[in-house]
Amino acid sequence: MCAGKRPIDGTPVILKLLVEGRFPRCLGPNSAMRDLRQLLIHRHKLVQIRSRVKNELQHLMMNQGVQQKYKLWSVQGRTELEQLPLQNWAGRRREDLLGLLKMLEQEIERMDEAVTTAAQEDRQTRLLMTQPGVGPVTALAFSLTIGDVSRSDTATKSPVYLGLIPREASPEASSAWALSASRVTGAACAAGGSCQLSNAF
Repeated sequence: MCAGKRPIDGTPVILKLLVEGRFPRCLGPNSAMRDLRQLLIHRHKLVQIRSRVKNELQHLMMNQGVQQKYKLWSVQGRTELEQLPLQNWAGRRREDLLGLLKMLEQEIERMDEAVTTAAQEDRQTRLLMTQPGVGPVTALAFSLTIGDVSRSDTATKSPVYLGLIPREASPEASSAWALSASRVTGAACAAGGSCQLSNAF
């Protein structure tokens, strides 16, 4: 504790909120939610590994004087990569990386199917996917993070809860903050039907 600083006792405030029934409800994920979070985390890690493998294959092609960029992952680009004449260890490296890439793509595809199935089984996630540009992965990740959006009584509280839109104390920023917050969380409130949470949130 810093010298000269007195600890703030929040007990009276907490007691007052409890007595008045305004104490905010905390999100307590159940075992199913925690398991789905592990699915998303594992998929995310595999996608990162796949990106590294693709970068290594791009570097391998560039070392041979061939630069394809995103075209390398087309059918023609993959064929050119597999048929590129390489020396012993460079060829071995290409074979290992291509084998790794194939395994990762198959595993990520299976996880995408699992994510899609889980997203279709949840009403809130299905409603989020009706928004343009929101797919199963994004919708499910948001739903598992924010929980039941009916805990929020206004559109501005969900992004504040996530730390996406910090509140600014200046009067000039209040209107702009409220406008941007409502735009960000329009999909969240639509998913919850009605957003309700105590004023102490």
